[in-house]
Amino acid sequence: MNWISDLAKVYDDNESIAGKAETVSVGKEKTKTVTLVPISHIAVNIPIQINLDKDGGFKGADVIDEKDNQRTIIPATLKSASRSSGSAPMPIDDTLKYIAKDYYPEISNKDKDSHYYSDYINQLKGFVEYVNNKNSSDRVRQQVNAIYTYVSQNDIFADLLFKAHLFGDEIKQVSAIPMKWTGKEEKPAVYKAITGDLDRSFVRFNVRGLGLDRSFEDPDLYEAWGKYYLTTLRNDTGVDYVDCNNDAILTDNHPKGIIPSASNAKLISANDTTNYTFKGRLLNSDEVATIGYLNSQKAHHALRWLIDKQGFSIGGRYYLAWGRKQQNYMIDNQTSPMFKILTSTYNTDQAESYTNERLAKSYYNSLVKGIELNGDNLEDLVYLMQIDTSTPGRADIVSYQALDLNQYIRKLSSWYGKISLFIQNKAGEFVDPPYSLRTIANMIHGSKANDDLKKNTISELISVILGSQIVPRGIIMPLYNKAIRPLSFNPKDPEARFIGWQPIVRLTSKLLKIWYENEGIKAMLNDEINDRSYLYGRLLAVADVLEGDALKNKEVDRPTNAQRYMSAFAQRPADTWKTIYMNAQPYFKQSKGNRRGQILIDHIFDKLQINEENINRLNDPLDGKFLIGYSQQKVDWFRKIREYSEKKQKEQEKGDK
Repeated sequence: MNWISDLAKVYDDNESIAGKAETVSVGKEKTKTVTLVPISHIAVNIPIQINLDKDGGFKGADVIDEKDNQRTIIPATLKSASRSSGSAPMPIDDTLKYIAKDYYPEISNKDKDSHYYSDYINQLKGFVEYVNNKNSSDRVRQQVNAIYTYVSQNDIFADLLFKAHLFGDEIKQVSAIPMKWTGKEEKPAVYKAITGDLDRSFVRFNVRGLGLDRSFEDPDLYEAWGKYYLTTLRNDTGVDYVDCNNDAILTDNHPKGIIPSASNAKLISANDTTNYTFKGRLLNSDEVATIGYLNSQKAHHALRWLIDKQGFSIGGRYYLAWGRKQQNYMIDNQTSPMFKILTSTYNTDQAESYTNERLAKSYYNSLVKGIELNGDNLEDLVYLMQIDTSTPGRADIVSYQALDLNQYIRKLSSWYGKISLFIQNKAGEFVDPPYSLRTIANMIHGSKANDDLKKNTISELISVILGSQIVPRGIIMPLYNKAIRPLSFNPKDPEARFIGWQPIVRLTSKLLKIWYENEGIKAMLNDEINDRSYLYGRLLAVADVLEGDALKNKEVDRPTNAQRYMSAFAQRPADTWKTIYMNAQPYFKQSKGNRRGQILIDHIFDKLQINEENINRLNDPLDGKFLIGYSQQKVDWFRKIREYSEKKQKEQEKGDK
């Protein structure tokens, strides 16, 4: 029940903005609108708007073709919010088959369609009586009465056909209105805006003359319906296991549509009582646990809002992080992999909701992009959740945890510190570029692999980062096997820059560094390490850069001998080194760094300390440290070239003066 309680508190923190649209950033330049849905309401896409005056007179209809404008919050009941079949009308705005008095028998003459309108109008009548008894503002009373007057006294399909002319000029009678456009003429705008059949398309009412441009967004209307609907649920009360309220209104019908990609998926479902659901131990779901209506609504609405506002998905799995009201974070998008705690807080002149989208972005950027987080209030909690759909209609919480911010940042700092391994960028600077978890998954499985493989790997990595920080063999070994086979990569592949051989070698070295963190391996080359695998990796790197330099000077584009024999070198280093060294000798002599390279090769061989005791082990297979030594030696080689070049340039500039 913790997740329900925590999410209900998020709703309480932000209740003042319920029903108010917020604009949030999506990427660098795009934005989207999100809204915390009030209790007893849902958000739906509505393509048709009917305009009324205060007396319920028809003032035209509009086709809403932009998706952002279609999104509308409407009152809902428990049954209507979860309806899939049968009659379950919305209180005010609904689909045409519910609100149109002339739907049956003009459009449909099926008996099962005869009661949609009567169910709708009877339910609306109850709300009208409630607001007329001075239980709401005058504006709400006028709006609800205007809508009731119109839908009870007018034929909506007829008005849309003859007055609003939504269906084209060819259709002359209501019974001829097509539910789907099949004509050869240009499709009328209304059929372009709807998805599915016309009679299943939502309609919203906009009552003019009430001082609001969009009366359906009246917060007083939200409040009035919420209060009224609670009075209709008073018969079913009991213990709410979420907050231990002994007199809570209970529900076993929980909202659906929490996950955007699965509109019918529910996190909590209690409608299956057949066969062995309760294993003979219980009679019904109430004996398992009972949940209050308000807490259920708050938690589910807050969760959907958080997903829309600051969640992100990978392969259909949604990743989410949020904080509570008093937390205040900022992102510092720098190249350093470490996470520094800044004393300054994030200030803004704009009022904002209390969920810390900055924290969500930092969670995304740190765990999935690798960009650092800065924050304060380290005793506060950060909540992390992963949600996925297992089967149609069912959503599952893959993981949920609450960490204090100090622990959260400490874990991230520890992780990026452990895998820190510097490289030289194009500008000649030595940096430690982070790898996104999405990129790591692509490197392991391939960019075209099944998304299920990738999302499971990403979830596993998140657990590793926030848990033991011991990288499993199932993650490292596929990368290692790719890293020692450079010839299996196509350097001309457009994705080579991101998931090609060089990035995979760097990433594998970073992750291997965690395995050997107690053996003196640092972010840069450590010349004091005498480990055989590490030293052999350094030898291979020297041979690679020397031959690579000669090939570059001759403008020859082919793999070096070090790259060609890398896989064999990992298995039989001594034998393979002889082959590499002999084949590459002509190229060594053509390299500008030949003298320095030969000195370094001799130095590394001296460190191998070849003697009678270890000579038989020189040809044993190498472990992962050889790849780290290879990476670090190459970086160190180019670092010294740059330092030498800068030194010569300074001396020349000094001489010119």
